[in-house]
Amino acid sequence: MSEEDDTRTTRRPGRIWAIALAVVMALGLWAGLAVRQLTSPAAREALTRRIGEIAGLELTARRVGLRIVPTPRLRIEAPTFRDANGGLSGRADAIDAELRWADLLIGRVALSALVVRDADIAVDLDRDAPDWRLRLANPVSGGAGWIPALSLVNARLRVARPSTGLDERLDGLDATLWWRSRHAPASVAAEFRWRAEATRVSAWLGAPATVLAGGESPMRVELHAPSIDLEFGGHLGGERGESLAGRLSLASPSLRRLLWLTTFDPPLPGAAERLRLDCDVNLRARALSLSDTRIELDESDFDGVLSLRYEDGAPSLSGTLDTSRLDLARWLSGAQPLFEPDGAWSQTAIDLPAAGRGSVDLRVSAEKLKWGALSLADTALTISVKRGRAEFAISEATGYGGDLRGRLTVTRSGAGVEARGTAQVARVDLGALSEALTGARRVTGEGGGSLSFEATGATPADLAGRLAGRAQFDLRNGELRGLDLEQALRRGARAQLTGALLAPAARTGFDRLSAVLRIAAGAARIEQGVLAGPGATADLGGAISIPERALSIRVEARQSGARETPPFVFYLAGPWAAPSVLAEPEFRGPPPAVGGR
Repeated sequence: MSEEDDTRTTRRPGRIWAIALAVVMALGLWAGLAVRQLTSPAAREALTRRIGEIAGLELTARRVGLRIVPTPRLRIEAPTFRDANGGLSGRADAIDAELRWADLLIGRVALSALVVRDADIAVDLDRDAPDWRLRLANPVSGGAGWIPALSLVNARLRVARPSTGLDERLDGLDATLWWRSRHAPASVAAEFRWRAEATRVSAWLGAPATVLAGGESPMRVELHAPSIDLEFGGHLGGERGESLAGRLSLASPSLRRLLWLTTFDPPLPGAAERLRLDCDVNLRARALSLSDTRIELDESDFDGVLSLRYEDGAPSLSGTLDTSRLDLARWLSGAQPLFEPDGAWSQTAIDLPAAGRGSVDLRVSAEKLKWGALSLADTALTISVKRGRAEFAISEATGYGGDLRGRLTVTRSGAGVEARGTAQVARVDLGALSEALTGARRVTGEGGGSLSFEATGATPADLAGRLAGRAQFDLRNGELRGLDLEQALRRGARAQLTGALLAPAARTGFDRLSAVLRIAAGAARIEQGVLAGPGATADLGGAISIPERALSIRVEARQSGARETPPFVFYLAGPWAAPSVLAEPEFRGPPPAVGGR
């Protein structure tokens, strides 16, 4: 190598260092001029306005400070902000905006992070929202820039819809939204207190830009609070990002508490506590459908479909569910009692849910249904609650050798509530059914009957006193237990009649026992009451007082085939749970009418 080449090689590093130094000095001068321009009050106000434009808000502040090193940061003190339509507004103690050096050097404002501290934020859902999709999908044409990281620190958020009465608040809200660029995934993590429950939420959206353009994106959501653990995985999309589809898993120690948290407050049974739900979710146009649904509620398991939609600002739940076993005793344990502890009808006012608090329309099919000792099979049950009206119906069921149906409707009225009901049984073993309902087998036989009634009142006692309706039954080939008409009639002595009737082991067989009861003002008057058996016949009359839960029944008994002989007449009178048997001279009540055959 020549001496000239050595000299040239030696000079190259020096030139490189000189060029680098010149560049650094130029950048420094440029940065210094930029900083000098940014530190003026007018420049800081312009920066504040620009940050508001990036966020899509009208932003004003009491004072603005700028820190250049190590990272440019604008501190906006005591700011107030609102969107163009007033749907979002609020104030904060401070907003810290971290700026990017590279953009500042070329005279452009770009954010790397925005932190809002101790803010009070209000969202009015009745006001038209700005077109956020336009702003985010087209930041230049929409007049907004980008916020890669947006954080709220100790914020208080109020979401209201005055037209429907919605008013929800989140306190102690710490949240961060990360969205590095328009085509990158977005995620959010938040902690807050909602209705006094500490709640954590995290979510991830794979392609936000695709959703903003009307397409679909994969997403995941998790929510954890004392009353709920929720996980969802699926897709979000639709023209306005309002469609959702995927698999949902939800668990709660108390369904009652969970529904209260969500402002959906339908009447619930006494159980309805431990819940686990797994289902496919499809949300479109404010209508949520749940299919391939598996529900574990207390001790019952259900499969089927559910739908939740909003009607006139109130949630409406409907669906069809199947279960292998349903225990109504547990579910009805919290229902308002009909009787006081002493056995009298309750004087407590009946409480029905007010209008607008949500509605329920469920069809439940149960292979086995139990209510205490009562057991039915293949039961179709309907539960409907809407706007001060509750309806419970068994459209079909089998049990005790026959078929059973019933319906009860309770509606709010000016006098309290109006109750209407019907019930029918056909070809049932009445002995087994009565034992399941009352715990005692006082009558046996096979047959059927029907009941229809209505009443209006504020309490169960009022309803009992104003009950009106009709009942009838017709039984064949059975017996009355605790009653032996044949022996009493054979003795022929009224003095011994009472003793024979009261014998615990006494029996009166019959080929037919039937009656029609007309109910008015709480009194069921017996018409066409007939007992016909191989050893005795009887015509039955009188009345049953439903408010007083007492009997006043007149019995004209004869030996079979001795229709022309004078009857033995006696009365069943007193509490219907333990009536006394009185001979006619002993009876002091009003003379009840006696029905014929």
